[in-house]
Amino acid sequence: ATPGRLRDFVEKEIVSFDNTKFFVLDEAYKMLEMGFKTEIDYFAKHEDMPAKGDRQTLMFSATYPPEVQEVAEEFLKEDYRFITVGKIGSAQPAVSQKIYSVESKQKTFKIREVVKDILELQLKNGAETKTLIFV
Repeated sequence: ATPGRLRDFVEKEIVSFDNTKFFVLDEAYKMLEMGFKTEIDYFAKHEDMPAKGDRQTLMFSATYPPEVQEVAEEFLKEDYRFITVGKIGSAQPAVSQKIYSVESKQKTFKIREVVKDILELQLKNGAETKTLIFV
């Protein structure tokens, strides 16, 4: 849930943390960066929430600068594991990103064009690539 929606549910007693085994924060860096630390504190220290030693807290983020790691320690067990993939704070060099600004009625045409170009490049290079397209 979003922090605001979850807090609303908790305050209306629709949701309780009594049986919480896992406290998961996705995009934790963004949440902290956008000023949601107060909300995270509210949930993590709520009277119904099991203590951090009695629950598993998982924080996921694409970037995790040192200052955010320090704040995160408040919510994690003392023997927590910090796992990274790649270099923190940098883009994966093997990934290329392209952004196309397209009129709404041209989206289908542009997607077909991009997919065709990708397939032709794969055939030419003899290598398969993985592609994500966000519309």
